[in-house]
Order: sequence, then C-alpha cells, then structure tokens
Amino acid sequence: MTAPINRYAYAAALFGAIAALASLGDIVAFSSSPALLTILGLAAIVGSMLGLGRAWNRPESTQTPEPERRVDATVPRQTAEEALREFGQTDVRKGTKASDRLGYRAIARETLVRYTGIDEDAAEQVLDEGTWTDDELVARYISGGRIQVADRGFGLLRRVRRNEETPDVHARVVHEISTISARHYGDATSEASKPRPDTTTTSDGAGQRTTDRLLAGTESLQPTETGHWWGVGSVALGLIGAGALLEVPGLLLAGTAAIGYAGYARSTTAGEPTIDVDRTVEPTDPEPGESVSVATTITNGGARPLVDVRVIDGVPGALQVTDGSIRTGTTLFPEESVTVEYTVEARPGTHDFDPVAVLVGDVSRSAERTIYVPAPTTLTCTPSLDRASATVPQRHATLQRTGHVRTPDGGPGTEFHSIREYRAGDPINRVDWNRHARTGELATIQFHEMHSSRVVLLIDARRSAYAAPSETAVHAVDRAVEAAGRIAADLLASGNSVGLAGIGAATTATDRASSFESGPCWLPPGSSNAHRLRIQRALTRHPQFSTVPPATKHNHWPTQLGKLVDQLAPDTELIFLSPLADFGARIIAQRLIARGHATTVVSPDPTTTETPETALAAHCRALRISTLHGRGVPVLDWTNDDSLDAIIEREAKRGSPR
Repeated sequence: MTAPINRYAYAAALFGAIAALASLGDIVAFSSSPALLTILGLAAIVGSMLGLGRAWNRPESTQTPEPERRVDATVPRQTAEEALREFGQTDVRKGTKASDRLGYRAIARETLVRYTGIDEDAAEQVLDEGTWTDDELVARYISGGRIQVADRGFGLLRRVRRNEETPDVHARVVHEISTISARHYGDATSEASKPRPDTTTTSDGAGQRTTDRLLAGTESLQPTETGHWWGVGSVALGLIGAGALLEVPGLLLAGTAAIGYAGYARSTTAGEPTIDVDRTVEPTDPEPGESVSVATTITNGGARPLVDVRVIDGVPGALQVTDGSIRTGTTLFPEESVTVEYTVEARPGTHDFDPVAVLVGDVSRSAERTIYVPAPTTLTCTPSLDRASATVPQRHATLQRTGHVRTPDGGPGTEFHSIREYRAGDPINRVDWNRHARTGELATIQFHEMHSSRVVLLIDARRSAYAAPSETAVHAVDRAVEAAGRIAADLLASGNSVGLAGIGAATTATDRASSFESGPCWLPPGSSNAHRLRIQRALTRHPQFSTVPPATKHNHWPTQLGKLVDQLAPDTELIFLSPLADFGARIIAQRLIARGHATTVVSPDPTTTETPETALAAHCRALRISTLHGRGVPVLDWTNDDSLDAIIEREAKRGSPR
C-alpha cells in the first residue's frame, strides 16, 4: 500500500500534517513562517513525485489457480525440421530456411514412395521436376527453385522468385502432401487435408493446481499487499505540499485525512488465522464415467472473525468438474463454517486431492494471506476388465481361436503328432489298440502339445503419448489403459498368459507416494485370478499409468526398452498400445519386431488437422503406420469416433495386415 513512499517522505508528510493542524489554530489563517511552509511543501511534493514515479511497481492481485480446468492434453504438432530428423537428413543446421524446406521435401519423398509405388530415385526426380503437384508455388519451393513458374500475377511471381517462406506456403505444402495419401485412400478432396487458420490458444498463466507440494500440515504464506490503497500516501503528500505552497487550508485538511487512511490501512494487518478443513467424496471407488459428489467444509477455528475469505478446493488435475463450483467467498465468524459442493466425473486411476487454498484478507483489504490446508482424500477409479467383443488379431493365428499355440513336441493334446513304443506308465487312453489288434504290439499315440500363449500388453506412457485431438479430450494414455484392461480380460478368458509393462517416466507430476516400487511397470505373464487382480491394480495405481502427464519430457525409455526385451521369453507376443505420436514409438515397435516378437499395435489416434502443424503431425503418424504395415505388423488405428470393439472387429474381418 505505501511501499513506493520511502520512510523519509512519509515522516515529512506526518510532520507537515502536524504543522498544518497547528496553523489552523489561528482560525484557518496561516501564521507559520513562509519559509517553513515552503520547505514543508517542497519536501511533500518531492515525496509525492517519488511515490508516483514508482507507482509502476504496484502489486497485482494474487493469481488464483484454476483446478477446475483439468490438466490439458497435448495436441500433436510437428514442424518440418522435426520431420527431417525422422525421414531425412540429420546433419542439416537447425533453425534455417533450408532445414524447413528439406524437411517438407523429405516428407513428400517418403509419401510418394509409400503411396504411389515409385522408388526413392524416381521420387527425387519428380520433386526436382515439380510434376508431383499442380501447385506451382509449392513445386518450386520443394525443388529449391530448380523449376520455372509461369507469371500468373505480380504477387505470385514476386513470392516465387524470392522464395519467401510464409505460413501460407507451408500450409499449401502440407495440403499437397496430404492429398497424395488421400488419393491412395480414395478421398482426393478430403476436407481434412486442407489447411485451416491457426486456432491455437495460449494459457493465461494461471496454474491448474492449488499447490504441487506435499504438505505435512497447514502452510501459511507471508501476507502480500493487494494494492487496494496503493497511491494514497503519494496523494496525501501531494495535497499537503500543494496546501503548504499555495496556503490553502482545505488541501492541508484533505492531505491530513489521506494520511489517516494510510495509517489505518497499515495498522489493520491481520495475524495468522486458524483454518480447519474437512472433505468427503461419495462414492470413493466409482466406476469410470460415474459422477462423484464432493463436499469440502472450511471452518474458522480462531477467536476472531475473518471478514474476507476466499476458498479454492484442490481438485485432482485429471478430474473434470461437471456441476457446482469449487470456489466460494464469505465472512467467517469464530467456529463458523462454509461448504463448497460440486460434482466431478470419475476417470480410471488413483486421484489424490490437493490441499485447499484459502485466501484471507484483512479488514482494510490492504493485504491478504494464502493458506494451504491439506485434507488427504483419494478417489480410486478402477478400469473395467470387461471382455472386448473380439480378440485383438495377432500374427500367430491360433491366438484368435483357442488362446494356445501348437508346439512341435509330441505329448498330450488333440492333434495327431506320431506313434512311439509303449512305455510303462503311459495312459491307457493313448494306447494304439488298433495296432495292438493287428500286430500284437503295444504303441503309444502322441499329439502336438498345446502351450498357452504368452502375451504382454505394453503401454506407451512417454510424455508424447499424453496427446489428444483437443486439449480437453481424453488423452491417448487413458484410452490405452482402458483398452489394456479389456484386452487383458479377453486374453485371460481365452486361456492365455498375460503380462503388463509400461514405457515412459515412472514418476508423475503429482509426486505422490505409491505402493509400487519405483521404476517401470512389469508384470510377467500369468493367468490366475490373482494375476488378473494384479493387472487391474497396476492399471489403477501404478504411477506410470497416471492420468496426469509426467512432470518432465525427458526419460530413459531406450534403457527401459532394452531391459524389457531382455525380460521377454522368446515366444512372447506383444500388444503395443501407443498413439504413434512421434518417431520414438515407431522405434519401439521395430525393436520388438527385430527381436523376433510377434507384435500388434493398438493406436489411439490423437491427431487433428486444424492447422498446418497439426495436419503435418497427422500425416507423419500415417507414414509411421504405413511403415509398420510394410513390416507385416497389424496396426489398429483407433479414432475418437470408433469404439474399441469396432476397430477390433474390423481388423479381425480384414485378416492379414495391409
């Protein structure tokens, strides 16, 4: 409130006010020395100017968090330079026009090879000649200026000759590249491939959690000035100075009154309040999508009234508030309480509520104090392990039918393998009695032994996998966790041994304690009822599958992948659940294939085509899918418009991978 006024100016104001009051004793006639009044007036004016000169430092009101805005998903975006590292050269200097152009050229070359059937040399030739597109500006840009463009207008000619890199050019390049794949799928005029205006929004800077610290008890921050009375001292000095110089008693009186307000504001700073919080949720273990009622009660446990209380409840970042409000403002007398009630939609996982943020202002509104009050509350939403309507197709066809794999070894089974000499102890039902009747010799029939399949569900939980078509949509990791539960249930019911693994950061942004050991999730294949519960528990509670993205993008997933493949038995099959949102996902799938593991990819589609960068990300993802198809890997492309059952049934009808 008075921070810009130094202590000397403030003392001068008080002294001037006293002098002014003394001068009023002569029935508002100035009898004081003119020199004294002039000195006082000048000192007050200087102090006022100093205060006003520093008024730019006026404090802003406390930034309040917005927990009701759940943690946003990432919309995949890709630049040409990023694509260059995946599909082209890696030795090009970053941040240059050449890197962008070469990146688009690399994508165009890869697209032509994938979707038109020509080889790389032929693709390079058509790119140089510009015959791959009807857009002359795009053709010249991709060719690096090697072709001539007809003059269809001064503006076009000028841009082409200067080879200007404008957002419009980039959007047109992405559109032309996407059109190639659209023709391949029989949709050359797809609206999705057309560039659209960039509708990206930026955050207002407000946090989405009340606090990210684990608190053992109530934490009270130091009071902060609100700026409500900011400038009163400067105005007071100005009035006193003007009154003294101009010998106007009214101005002196006004300045004296303003000083009184400043002193009042300074003297009413409140002490530390006592706040008690109690939170209840119902139900505590909801089904996914179920509404959960939350009631948080805040009580003034102190002996003095709190005239300005604002409350913000600490909703978990993954939960969306669907009804009610997590905020309230009120006055609380001693032992008085206020309750905020709202409803959230349950999502799979373990969700810890953050401490309640309580902002308490003093009577004069000159300062406020933020208090964080923990009320430990956990909401556990267990993902469903209901069976999918069809089994995910695997490269081992027998898995689709029986859940067992035939081995070359003879033994008990149902399919004939061979006949050997009878041995004591062989089961009677495996004796070849027809042979005995013909020859009098005993022989034993052997069948192909059937071993249960070992399948590991591998969930991509890297930071890049927390992606969705919009910031408020369900991200790919949550969709993968849901799918993993249903696929595991179906595989277990079919007699398979099922394991679970994760790749990505093993800690979450919440830094909550976990009952799981630190490190990536790894459950070896099993088939018992107890193992089914272990899978369900891991999908619910393991921090690697948290619905809140990890705090950092950096993790050691290549090391994790190396350890994982070392743990896998040679005949283990993999179902890799990943949005394929970056080059790393393709590397993971290819590494599994290279180690001889039959692999199927279930890929929640997180892409959109609203802007050139998002459209480029969608196109690069399509190229990754095409690459995996070329390796014989089934990829179930799971869009937001499809259900898991629908894509599994569609892939099963399709049969072999494309």
